Amino acid sequence: MTSIQPIADSAGPRVGRKMRAVVGSVVGAALLVAAVWTASAQEDALLDGLRAMRAAPWWLVGLTIAFPIGNLIVVSIAFWLLNSRHGSVRLDEMGALIASAWLLNYLPLRPGMFGRIAYHKKYNGIGVKASARVLAESIVLTGVAIAVLGTAIIVLEWLGSKGGPVWWAVVVAPAIFGLAGWRACPTRASRIYAGAAAMKYADIGLWSLRYWAVFSLIGGDLGAREAVAVAIVSQLALLIPLAGNGLGLREWAVGLLAAALPTWYSGGEDSGTGFGLTADLVNRASEILVAVPLGLLGTIAIAHVVRARSVRVRKSGAASS
Repeated sequence: MTSIQPIADSAGPRVGRKMRAVVGSVVGAALLVAAVWTASAQEDALLDGLRAMRAAPWWLVGLTIAFPIGNLIVVSIAFWLLNSRHGSVRLDEMGALIASAWLLNYLPLRPGMFGRIAYHKKYNGIGVKASARVLAESIVLTGVAIAVLGTAIIVLEWLGSKGGPVWWAVVVAPAIFGLAGWRACPTRASRIYAGAAAMKYADIGLWSLRYWAVFSLIGGDLGAREAVAVAIVSQLALLIPLAGNGLGLREWAVGLLAAALPTWYSGGEDSGTGFGLTADLVNRASEILVAVPLGLLGTIAIAHVVRARSVRVRKSGAASS
């Protein structure tokens, strides 16, 4: 959901952009298929994961579904804040737009992102350049959140901290302090950026919790610092403009990271890639399980808003005539 098409893609011939988008989607789908095949080929890791999932407590399954909803909420608030500098968008309207775009971006050419930009231009008075600026600001704030968490990893490793509560405090506390300091900012623009930065940081924190939950779901033993590292790698993969929502790339990034650090999971030394791929495939499945109904609801809600505004325009035109 944090995947953003680079602003540079707005340049160049339209056919070339479409061709790159289609090729990227095909490559992403191929990587996803390869991830499924690789995970299934490593039977020990896959079977261990499936057995652990069957024995997992219901609340852990619930968390794998709840955390993507949390990501949707904080990302919607971040974009609502950033867009508020350029036009008028209701928070529920932004949530519906983000949910719809989340689902539609699984399709080639990222129709969700471009549809949202077109909607903002027509109904919210936010031009294409302003939307491009918001996307760039979102990328920068994501980079800031990643840098802060990465720095925290280095500092705590240097201090020799091994305590789980300390690491989870690192994940959660800055977002809370960011929100607490929101009112202390002197200008409206600084308050908006502070609030959006806190939401982006909370987004990375939720991704960390997601990976802790999905690894636990399949029998892995992922600590807080490892969950943060996996979340950072997955977010970097999402920023690569290949396929929508990091399809395929994210799974391989997590799988290869798990293979590089085999002590993070409960399988054997040769099952790191398979175990990591299985974990993020479970993550992808839970994400789609949430994205489909919420994306459809968001699309229906936006269609209703568009119809209502069209009716008001027609009535206004009839009355003036």
